[in-house]
Amino acid sequence: MEEIGLEKVKVAAETEQKVGIIKAQEKQSIKIIQAEAVKAQAESKAKKAAEAILAEAKAYSEAKMAETNAQKDALKIKANARFESSKLKQQGVMAEAEAENANAANLDAKRKFE
Repeated sequence: MEEIGLEKVKVAAETEQKVGIIKAQEKQSIKIIQAEAVKAQAESKAKKAAEAILAEAKAYSEAKMAETNAQKDALKIKANARFESSKLKQQGVMAEAEAENANAANLDAKRKFE
């Protein structure tokens, strides 16, 4: 009888030990699942933050590109205007020089006559 009692105690202890192991494994599984959920949430937040930063950088880049293109276009217009103005001045100077040259020939003739 004593052996049966010891056997019952041994079986109860082994059962209690196995139940404890199973509960510990369940707790471990729950903690792993919770950690994976926290990890997934953190990765999602990081991805959203990275996408927001990337979108902001892209918008800034596009705005700067548009601003630079506008400045380039304005400078090109100013340069063309200066070029056209210089061409007109040069034509005026050439006409004046030609007129003086023609007038110089008349002055020579007038001097010879006097």
